[in-house]
Amino acid sequence: RHWRISRALADFDSATIATTHQFCDRMLDGLGILGDKEQDSVLVENLSVLTRQVTADCYLRQFATADEDPPFSFDEALTMAGQLIDFAGAELAPTSDSIVSLPSNHRAVQRLRFATDVRNELLRRKSRGRLVTYDDLLTDLQQALTHPVNGEVAARRLRDRYQVVLVDEFQDTDPVQWDILRRAFHGHSRLVLIGDPKQAIYAFRGADVFSYLHAVGEASQVATLATNWRTDAALVGALDTLFGGAALGDDEIVVRQVTAHHRDRRLLGLDPQAGTPVRLRVVPDDQGTTLPKVDQLRPLILSDLVADIAGLLASDAQLNLPSAAPGGLVGDVAPTVRPVTPADVAVLVRTNKTGEKVRAALSQQGIPAVLTGATSVYATAVAEEWATLLGALDQPRQAAIRRAALTCFLGWSFTDLAKADNDQMTELTQLIRLWSKIISAHGVAALLEAMTSRTGLARRLLSRSGGERTLTDLRHIGQSLHAIMVSDQLGVTALLEWLETRMSEARSSARDERTRRLETDAKAVQIMTVHGSKGLEFPIVYLPEAWDRYLSDKDQDQVLVNRGTERLPALAASDGRVHAMGGAEGSAAADTVASRCLLDVGGRTGP
Repeated sequence: RHWRISRALADFDSATIATTHQFCDRMLDGLGILGDKEQDSVLVENLSVLTRQVTADCYLRQFATADEDPPFSFDEALTMAGQLIDFAGAELAPTSDSIVSLPSNHRAVQRLRFATDVRNELLRRKSRGRLVTYDDLLTDLQQALTHPVNGEVAARRLRDRYQVVLVDEFQDTDPVQWDILRRAFHGHSRLVLIGDPKQAIYAFRGADVFSYLHAVGEASQVATLATNWRTDAALVGALDTLFGGAALGDDEIVVRQVTAHHRDRRLLGLDPQAGTPVRLRVVPDDQGTTLPKVDQLRPLILSDLVADIAGLLASDAQLNLPSAAPGGLVGDVAPTVRPVTPADVAVLVRTNKTGEKVRAALSQQGIPAVLTGATSVYATAVAEEWATLLGALDQPRQAAIRRAALTCFLGWSFTDLAKADNDQMTELTQLIRLWSKIISAHGVAALLEAMTSRTGLARRLLSRSGGERTLTDLRHIGQSLHAIMVSDQLGVTALLEWLETRMSEARSSARDERTRRLETDAKAVQIMTVHGSKGLEFPIVYLPEAWDRYLSDKDQDQVLVNRGTERLPALAASDGRVHAMGGAEGSAAADTVASRCLLDVGGRTGP
């Protein structure tokens, strides 16, 4: 055993450690002609630019000369096209056969025709441009392994190379990934799958917890971690009281009782009520039988959250946490009692928009806070201010110039703007026109330098609370704008359109340029989405939005994604009147297939 451990440590760096997409890319390279990979193909992170172009072309082709208004807006068309990309292998519903009796201008017919046109055009232009996405790597390897002639040879080559395969976070896999692992390694190599179905929260990225359940059903051995090594016994017991025995969407996904390794309480120095392991904050209802509106409660929740965090940090609260002892050996830790700091606190929210409100409220009270995780730099307030400035530089009219004056680039307040006389407004207009000439002639880098020297931008921002983050994001976006302006030879109008597209994508997708992490971020309250916090741990966690989730029982006229357990999901082009939807994600219907998404189309029920 000692010899094997020494060998494992010495050869550790030779192991293949990769994401699923990286693994598929390497395997396709290694398979050679068996993988049928285009050697001159271009791997792209996403197809957002191409998708927008194709959507615009197909939208105009179908509706530009129509006598009636389009049955759905261009924004809705973009959303539909995005779903077609995310679920490229899905079947479209309703099928052409089920709506053959409907008139050609019927909403469902037009949506299906548009979706089919977009999908075909995307595939054509992808092929012409030799573009390959990360999802293509998965499907290409799956096709190589399922080839009727060469599939078994390709699978044998993979399993001959790897005798042991470990897959972490397996609950986040999708049917294609599990099919690859099953065909290549199951029953031939030692395949170890590590996952927790209770943490399967990435369905919006294509993850399918049913793949995990299928794998568990085929496993020859199943082991469970019955001891919680992170949380103290008081908190484990409190959470068990809340969730113990609950089935989370499936009878096989149950919150089971576990024991805690840490027996002693590790949050010290608080009064019994504030030191309770789990607290549910309640807003008293003093309005009788009339329930308050949610919009009225949200500001109260935010104020209560900030006040509670401020009270915690100002109290005598201490943490009794282990810290690495000199030498840094595994397991060689010593408990250390220290005061609670902002870095010990995490606030988990559902959306980055709410997170930004929490960050601003904490900063206003002098509490350092940072919005971290999957935050895109194009989803920040600084991106909005860049867009406002570029709008003024592109069209320097008075309304646009006044809006630009309120951005961080110029730093005017509403009072300054209201009191400004004609001379001040004339000077401001001349300055904006000068900056417009600078960006057109020399680019964004020269503009940023001119603004910094003229208005004392860096000094002014760094004097504010959270100014370091604002300045970093401002320069980050400025560098990106300069790079795209130079590489694509864009004018100010096109540059503004490019920025607005990135901002729109950032609001609806996590696949975007992240904000840069600063050294001071580690000393602040960490604000992040629940999805972004997965896998992390914090001593103290607040969930101000755990109560706030409205689900309408009305059809929102959106594309419906039906995740079957045997096949890839189907995309349903709703006509606005959904009859029923079977096999919904998280259900226990093990026999569902993709065709069980039922739509009421023109009075008829079709698959």
